Amino acid sequence: MNKQPADQSSQHQAWADSVVASIQAATEIDQHLNRALYGAARLSRETALQRADAIRAAALGLPPAACAAAAGISERLLADWCARDPAFSTAMDSAKALAHAHDSGNAVGAGGLRLVLNAIRGGASLTDATALIDVSMTQFRRMRAKNPKIKALVDAASSMQRRQRSDSTRTRSAHRGYRLVRRDGA
Repeated sequence: MNKQPADQSSQHQAWADSVVASIQAATEIDQHLNRALYGAARLSRETALQRADAIRAAALGLPPAACAAAAGISERLLADWCARDPAFSTAMDSAKALAHAHDSGNAVGAGGLRLVLNAIRGGASLTDATALIDVSMTQFRRMRAKNPKIKALVDAASSMQRRQRSDSTRTRSAHRGYRLVRRDGA
């Protein structure tokens, strides 16, 4: 008799699967575009993209752990970049100030949710993923309970992670190991 909630749930899940697949494709697009423009991967170009991702995350008001995760690097490397490169450090500080001035400090905005989903897709637990954006599990569970689309997104990210893990155990992918990049001047 009451098919609407089940139909709506399946619609949310189909939508969420599509969104999570789009997030995965978006994380790879800059690498593909750089490869099309310049051929072989270059460390300096890759680093520039990572720095831009960290600055964008800071401009969204995300904490340092989330900025590092957005850039695909460790917090230690992010701190090292800030210590060694005054221009980058100034850019990060300016991005943080911009977020503060415009009240972009809501970690569970689109940027924060993207990081949580990417972390889950990469194998992190929900607890670890929400810790990246300084949100407690209790807060995130409340959000998820109130919003079926967020629940569907988390389920889609978890499902994609399980499929990826299953695929990689069947065939060891070259993407899981080291990759070669050219250093400038080499």
